[in-house]
Amino acid sequence: LQLGGSDPSSLAEAVKIACTSQSWSGSWNGINLNCGCPSDKVSLKGCFGARLMESPTLVSSCLSSMSSAVSSLPPALPKPEISVKCRIGVDSNDSYSDLKNFIESVSENSPVKTFQIHARKAVLDGTFSPVDNRTIPPLKYSYVYGLCRDYPDLEFHLNGGVMSLTQVREVYEGSEEKLKGVMVGRSIVSQPWYWSNLDYALYGEVPCNGVESRRDLVLKYAEHAEEEEKIEGVKARRRLIRPLVNLFNGEEGGKKWRQKCDEIMQSAGSKRKGYADRDGDHGSLTELLTEALKVMPEEAVER
Repeated sequence: LQLGGSDPSSLAEAVKIACTSQSWSGSWNGINLNCGCPSDKVSLKGCFGARLMESPTLVSSCLSSMSSAVSSLPPALPKPEISVKCRIGVDSNDSYSDLKNFIESVSENSPVKTFQIHARKAVLDGTFSPVDNRTIPPLKYSYVYGLCRDYPDLEFHLNGGVMSLTQVREVYEGSEEKLKGVMVGRSIVSQPWYWSNLDYALYGEVPCNGVESRRDLVLKYAEHAEEEEKIEGVKARRRLIRPLVNLFNGEEGGKKWRQKCDEIMQSAGSKRKGYADRDGDHGSLTELLTEALKVMPEEAVER
């Protein structure tokens, strides 16, 4: 779970709410403070996200409050780890020395020892959009490798530009196997089924997610989505279907599948045009997704 903010007490309260929510049930095991988002709504008006890298003392205070909130949870509840997601620098403060100063200040003045690092700097002067900030600043994996070398008692995860399993292996080997992890974002969204083979490809372990095929995945996900709709109403349908849109990316019939998913999302209406009646007959997601699967070749659905 990632939180954004710059007020220690508010972040601590958010941690308590998240960890005592009935919907949590230990479905995630960490809470991450966002010190990397370059959006002007966040970094300028909100003064958090990547802008926080300019205020390591404040970051340490936020993380200490979040950690105290975790420690105060009832003994029966799981205790998620607190970590930081950041860039390698901000604007002109982008040298390796600047990054080391941030890491040292935060790790020495808070209980946090785990950092997820997007290996690009953030440009916050208003000339770059969030999309630009994900692609234009050059990747500097060497900075993250250096942190692994210089701070062996801390844990570092590398993020940025990793689009394949081959690249996962390459960056791990580039760190002399000192990286704690590699974070993948956009590629998982664009080709989720490709990444479902991760455990086997990297570790030789058979995936233990209980999913035997894409049909099996869709139907199990439909059950989950229907339970969410019962809570939030049909307006949640667009958000719930979106993760399935690229399930058949690169496959014959993949475009037709995306069109079917779009039709299902549109059946819920929209905020601008108005949402469909909560109690109306919109068809169950299991029925709609089962019908949508028919546009795909059987071989792709059962693989």
